[in-house]
Amino acid sequence: MIIPEKFKVAGFDVTVEFVDKTEDNNYGYWNDVTNTITIAKNISLKNGELTVLSERQMLNTFYHELLHAFQFYCGKEYSEIECNIFANFMLEFNETKQ
Repeated sequence: MIIPEKFKVAGFDVTVEFVDKTEDNNYGYWNDVTNTITIAKNISLKNGELTVLSERQMLNTFYHELLHAFQFYCGKEYSEIECNIFANFMLEFNETKQ
């Protein structure tokens, strides 16, 4: 699957942006103020070495942050565990569909 640049959730435009590295060294994040999903292309290891993330890791991050957008717009509390589980399910579905 190609990660979209823009789409709608609950009638709102959501933009996806890629950055070399996030300020807090996360894989990505959802910003409910700007309706933006940010996805890192790289992560710094503890020794400072920069590691390039795979397309699969970035797609999993996209699904995870998309689920945070869903949580936000349906009034649910953010749940990292829930987003991790369902992002993994979405990734598996996408990779195994026939």
